[in-house]
Amino acid sequence: MLEAKEIHAYYGLSHILFGVSLEVKKGEIVCVLGRNGAGKTTIMRSIMGLTPPRQGQVIFKGKDITRTPVHKIAQMGMGFVADNRRIFPDLTVEENLDIASRGGQQKGAWNKEKIFTLFPALKNITSRRGGYCSGGEQQMLAVARALMGNPDFLLLDEPTEGLAPLVVRELMEQIGRLREEGLSILMAEQNVRSALKLANRVYVIDRGEVRFQGTVEELEANEEISKKYLLV
Repeated sequence: MLEAKEIHAYYGLSHILFGVSLEVKKGEIVCVLGRNGAGKTTIMRSIMGLTPPRQGQVIFKGKDITRTPVHKIAQMGMGFVADNRRIFPDLTVEENLDIASRGGQQKGAWNKEKIFTLFPALKNITSRRGGYCSGGEQQMLAVARALMGNPDFLLLDEPTEGLAPLVVRELMEQIGRLREEGLSILMAEQNVRSALKLANRVYVIDRGEVRFQGTVEELEANEEISKKYLLV
């Protein structure tokens, strides 16, 4: 579904990613783990085309999208939920969903009815402006808005950041349901415990480099990696 090959990314003159390679197979949830500033968000932005790599390749569904404009990547079936959510604060919940709607008439497609089945809390606040929603509601809305574009691949950047433990648990359950719906997901997270409950495979990032890749079981068995790169 997705493969990043030896990507190098920069912000201005600052070299942020150093030859990062990773892959996500169809139907997987793959988690990128690491501390703040490790390079997780830059990986997500590079894949989505927001911070295109200067070196390396991003392959999506067998096509090289390294220099492809963001809107065309979205049209190919990739959705993105940014770490700061980026909902429209002056629009209502329903308007936020409507503005992102694409392809909702097809059988099994994501539409508002299906969204409200996944996120029942949003059904009760459709007329509330996004800026007046709680942190948990805003995160659900951000994911829901991405789904309204009917992607088959989803990038989730720090979806649990700043959320209460109860909300985190509920959101992670809903993300797990997305895999059951057939979505492939690449998720960047600091919340290691929650991420490992969902992940098929993991990559550990530090200072812009992949320090570990493997299954959840392999990571849990490697105390050295956890202590060196994940513990705060």
